[in-house]
Amino acid sequence: MAATPRPRFGPGSRGVNEGRPKAADELARRAAEREKAKAQEETPKSSPAPAQPSAPENSGSKFGGKFGVSDAGGAVLALVFWSWIVLPILQGGPDRMKNVLRAKFLNKGPKGEWLP
Repeated sequence: MAATPRPRFGPGSRGVNEGRPKAADELARRAAEREKAKAQEETPKSSPAPAQPSAPENSGSKFGGKFGVSDAGGAVLALVFWSWIVLPILQGGPDRMKNVLRAKFLNKGPKGEWLP
């Protein structure tokens, strides 16, 4: 009767880490690879690439100004919201707001008739 060999991993194996790389060995191998890659990065190249000019990171526009296009767009949107929604509500309530929006988008007067 021939004996069956023990499996390398799983139930019936002699040890959990037997035949597998140990965690410390794996960590040491990864650290050596990182150091090798870092040493290769630090070596000077024979012909360095010309440096590309970069824009400041806090710049809002490509011209280096403090504000960009998106800032102006937000200001215009706020102005439109204020003039078409908030002012009519403050001046005449919800009915006034409905009339303004109806005139602006549906081209109808306050009573629903078509505007010329």
